[in-house]
This record gives sequence, C-alpha cells and structure tokens, in this order.
Amino acid sequence: MGLVDGNDTQLRLLEALSRKHQVELTIVLDVIHVSNTVVGLAGVSRGGHAQREQWVGERLHNVLRGKAAQVAAGMRRSATLRALSAKQREPVDEAARYFLNHQQYMRYDAYLARDCPLAPA
Repeated sequence: MGLVDGNDTQLRLLEALSRKHQVELTIVLDVIHVSNTVVGLAGVSRGGHAQREQWVGERLHNVLRGKAAQVAAGMRRSATLRALSAKQREPVDEAARYFLNHQQYMRYDAYLARDCPLAPA
C-alpha cells in the first residue's frame, strides 16, 4: 500500500514501479489532504459557522463512502446555483477536478473495509 498526497510525479512513479516489479499496489490518497481541500471550500455553502460545519461534514462523509465524483459534481452544481463569478468558483472547479482526477485513489469505503490507513500515523 502507498499513502500519497496526490502529487502527479509521485503517483506516476508508484504506478510505474508497481508495473515494473509486477506488484499489486493499493494507492491511497491521504484523507487529511482531501479534508483540507473540503474545509477550504466551506465558503461555497450558505449560512453561518454551524451550516458551514455541516456542509463540510456532509461532503467528507460522502467522500469516505467512496463518492468523490458525486461530491465534485455537487460542489460544481452549488457554485452554479449560487451564480458565483468565474473568479469565485476557481477554487471550487480546481477542487472538483482534483477529486475527479484522483477518485481512483479515494476509495475510502473499500480501504476502511480492508483496514488500510487513510492518513500518516
């Protein structure tokens, strides 16, 4: 198992080494890194502190359930419904792209079922 932060070079090297040595490697995107990304987007939600905490919690819960793509789509939909300007939605689109591009490493439901670590100790 490899625990990573999503760095593309790191991912390419791990995948190449896995192929070269014919070793099955489970690559896990560090959930702390993902959590920080979601927390950074709390401003997309409406309301005060409690509503933002709930927004973050719901997204993280769904990510842990293996639904990174749905979370990404929901973040984009929320930005569209709120009519955010192109500049305001840049971080939302960047986070959504990150989730979509890395969803194969965000299968947290499967990792938890196998007792894989999701973050460094």
